[in-house]
Amino acid sequence: MAKQAREVAVPVKGTNSVEMRAQYGANSFLLLFLNLASSLTVSKETLTLDANQQHALRYEKIVMNCRTPFLNLREHKRFQWYQNNKFIKETEDGSLTIGNAKHSDEASYRCELRMSYRKWVSNNLTITVSERFAKPVLTVGPAAEVFEGVPITLTCIVRAARPSVQLQYSFYRENAALEAEHHHGAVYTINAAAANFSGNYVCEVIETVHSLRKRSNSIHISVKQRFAKPVLRVEPAEVFEGLEFTLTCTVLAAWPSVQLHYSFYRDSVALQTAPDHGSVYTINSAAANLSGNYTCEAINTVYGLMKRSNSIHISVKQAFAIPMLTVHPEGQLFDGQRIKMVCGIEEYPSQASLWYRFYRNEVPLQSPSDHSDYISESARPTDSGIPVSKPELIIQPRKDLIEGDPGYLICSVSNGSLPIYYQFYNSSSVELYGELSNNTELVYNIGPISRSDEGLYHCSVRNEVTGPQHSEDIEIAVIVPVTDAVLIFFINGTEIQSGDRLVLRCRVREGTKPQFVWYRDNTPLRNGSASYHVTADGGELVIHSFQRDDVGRYHCAAINKGANHTIFNVTSDYIEFTLRARGYSKEIVASLLPVLLLAGLIVLWYYFHWRDTGNSTADLVYSEVTIKKRTEAGKDLFSSILRMYEMGLWEISGGKSIVFSSDGKKDSKTDPDDYCIAYATVDLSEPSQEEDGGDGNVYMNIPRK
Repeated sequence: MAKQAREVAVPVKGTNSVEMRAQYGANSFLLLFLNLASSLTVSKETLTLDANQQHALRYEKIVMNCRTPFLNLREHKRFQWYQNNKFIKETEDGSLTIGNAKHSDEASYRCELRMSYRKWVSNNLTITVSERFAKPVLTVGPAAEVFEGVPITLTCIVRAARPSVQLQYSFYRENAALEAEHHHGAVYTINAAAANFSGNYVCEVIETVHSLRKRSNSIHISVKQRFAKPVLRVEPAEVFEGLEFTLTCTVLAAWPSVQLHYSFYRDSVALQTAPDHGSVYTINSAAANLSGNYTCEAINTVYGLMKRSNSIHISVKQAFAIPMLTVHPEGQLFDGQRIKMVCGIEEYPSQASLWYRFYRNEVPLQSPSDHSDYISESARPTDSGIPVSKPELIIQPRKDLIEGDPGYLICSVSNGSLPIYYQFYNSSSVELYGELSNNTELVYNIGPISRSDEGLYHCSVRNEVTGPQHSEDIEIAVIVPVTDAVLIFFINGTEIQSGDRLVLRCRVREGTKPQFVWYRDNTPLRNGSASYHVTADGGELVIHSFQRDDVGRYHCAAINKGANHTIFNVTSDYIEFTLRARGYSKEIVASLLPVLLLAGLIVLWYYFHWRDTGNSTADLVYSEVTIKKRTEAGKDLFSSILRMYEMGLWEISGGKSIVFSSDGKKDSKTDPDDYCIAYATVDLSEPSQEEDGGDGNVYMNIPRK
């Protein structure tokens, strides 16, 4: 009606001006009346309130829109929003946004539109906010009480509000996180329960997007023992040399049918046991070298259970002290004089029966007997002399010798009748040198040390009284300084494709136990980066995916150490690796050719369609001519692209960047990362005379952003 009133108010030619003013006044009054009537009307159907998430999840975004048919009105609009009939805010665009929904946002909403003296009221819209996922529930299978060796499965059950809610799971025992490799999603598996697995378990569900965490109630899991920790006993309590002692491994089992095998250890080294693996181990004759820490182990092979006892230290005591030989009379003897020798024992804790034997120059004088003395009725000159002691061999200046340094072997004795014959041997027991000397030590000069001198050495001594006495073996280690470090890589060229794997190896011509240090642009590379790693021996650097940050000059250094903190090092040559730029030629050609082909087919179809209709009007002639020209232009452009491809000006090479210079050739000096080819939309329309026959296409190099 308002529109009709405005139409009536328009003056008409030939009408009297008085009548025109009367007509205009009547229409204006009618329009004012209609507007006043509409302003007094309050309608609940003219505004519609809706929301993108009426039933939202916690932290979701809610957008409410107050839709009205009065958007074309030019008057300034004000939308007033109410939550549970309480005014909350005013907007101009008819929308209300709740960024992160929470439970306090649950309410009934409405909007009102106010313009001058008019008001419209929307419908009420109830918004609900639900939790994204419920509190998890932890279940245990097969049961919360199990025996050792039985597998246990923990399942974390949680109900998510929507399938799109992504959840992660963690499991805890006594608030300590369990190892991640044993759980897959909501299930955690313990392959074989052990007694120390007993405790309170919980599972935790995490939604990382909104940092939501919820834990289940705890469940107590009790793992019962199939058998107790074994106890080791030794009899007798005191062990003496030469006497028998017994080890017994005692185990308390949950029921008699539990089958156990037993093993015994001395200083963590397994003792040889009988095939039946019984619980008793007997040592028939104790010796001093059998002293140590003993343990026993009980094994249940069915469930793979192994338990060890606490260790017991067994000290094998001497049955008697080292005997002392005394001669009567003391001092100088005369030929034919009577001699009495007594073998005395000061300490005799075992009270075992002792037998005695006397020797001269390692030759027994009589058979063993229970007599502790030996009497020679007539001494002879051949009975004199001092046996030579066991020799000691040392290396000078040290055991670890650098190749080329001088080295010496020194063989010495503490006592013995002179002269003494010395001999030096290598690890193959080949005599290196021998000499009769009137000194208690002899020095053997090895000379400048070489790698062939590495190995074990010993010496022997003897005199007229005593046969050969051998020293302990001693080892010479030769350190070879590192030389000639070389950097090796296994690809053609130093230009690396982005994402390729690069392996570099550092090799030395020679050197004892070299250590390696890697550098990029003279900065040391630390092993611990996510983009590369250094192998355990340090000789190999692996870059997993070559990127721009990996570009630079690489070299390696090899280091080893000699004596007295001497350090040897060598450095390889530098090799610079660059990043091969990625190209877009293939993508441009691949995307442009189908478009050109499709455009050509459409033009040809129109051409033949109009020709077959038989129309001879001027419009048809014009259309046919236009289509023909456009078809020829399309063919020329398509042919040009094919010629560029055949001539190599438009190269298709997987991942290679092609940059065109002004003469249409590849410019190897231009940085492919600085520019790219830009192409405008292809225009197949007929060129005008003013355009000098240009094809309307734009080709240009633009900086890459």
